Amino acid sequence: MVDISVPTAFAFAAGAARVASVRFGKLKLAEHEAVKGIKAGGHTIAKHVNISEADLLARLARSPKTPLASSFVNIEQAERFISAGLKANRWKIIYWAAAKSESILELSWQSRTVVGYGFRQGSTTRLEAYAVRIVLHRKVFNGKPYYLLSSYPSF
Repeated sequence: MVDISVPTAFAFAAGAARVASVRFGKLKLAEHEAVKGIKAGGHTIAKHVNISEADLLARLARSPKTPLASSFVNIEQAERFISAGLKANRWKIIYWAAAKSESILELSWQSRTVVGYGFRQGSTTRLEAYAVRIVLHRKVFNGKPYYLLSSYPSF
């Protein structure tokens, strides 16, 4: 477990519960996923977890401007790799949450192991991904000051 020391006032401004969640790796994707009829919430499970190769290729065919389509193997691996990426970027998240400037924070994390698979636009060659892209949105959702809008394996 990685513990971080944050002054109390700063921690509350940054959303101490969220900092604790990052610190302890308790990310649960279902808590961030959009629900039908609600405009907020993420789409990581719906678009980036356990997606077949055929579906990824079909997504690229439907969206020619999309540079890549990728998937985590399963929800457990997605939660583990996204949590590792959040931990590695915890100070960026703390400063972003406290600054209240930009509503979107985009992060990347490089793994030493394969985090998922996918395809680049215009190719049918399956690629192994070693990086994770994480997009946080500062908007209250499900009792949280910000949520995971999207996360996916990246090349």
